Amino acid sequence: MTMAFSVNNIARVTAGWLQGAANSIQNVLTMELTDLGSADQDALIDFILDVVEVIYDDAIIAISDQLLTAGINIFNRTKSEPYGTHDWPTLNGGGAGGSMLPLQVTYDAYGQTAVNKVRGRKSWPVSTEDNITGGVFTGDAATGFGAASTAWLQDFTDIPSGADVAMGVERSVGLGAGTLAPFTGGGIHTLAFTRKNRRPGLGS
Repeated sequence: MTMAFSVNNIARVTAGWLQGAANSIQNVLTMELTDLGSADQDALIDFILDVVEVIYDDAIIAISDQLLTAGINIFNRTKSEPYGTHDWPTLNGGGAGGSMLPLQVTYDAYGQTAVNKVRGRKSWPVSTEDNITGGVFTGDAATGFGAASTAWLQDFTDIPSGADVAMGVERSVGLGAGTLAPFTGGGIHTLAFTRKNRRPGLGS
């Protein structure tokens, strides 16, 4: 069976980060290929990888330099097909020096949709102590994670091929189960959150 994206397929894209030998952070992005344009399957994979990199590029200045990128996994949710783990196009790790915050302390963004009670949440990779004051993210964290949050909420077009992806949340229940609820807006939480499911040795 040939694995291939079709129009309106939903992709679950997991951006991997690694701190040390065992501490893994898995950031999941959900997107729908709303138009394939003239892109073949290899070009579509490259486009998805580029979308991930564009989203995270602004955040690099805020992510601890103790974190290294650890592959981008692509899974076609609509067809239940794995499309492998790929190298990041150019990014190889965070760029913020200094003492790293605990893995559980995160800068969070949220995405709104037009569907009642369907919202997205994104906890960005861990930053450093220099970027937090009185429990509030400041400096490069406010700038970098803020820009990355804005990018996460927008749609993307591949200029050469005309392919498009919409970012959003996959609906899991009701008549719309298995479809994407696109983001219509969102915002950020500059107050530091503690993620109970982000612990050493576990993805989150």
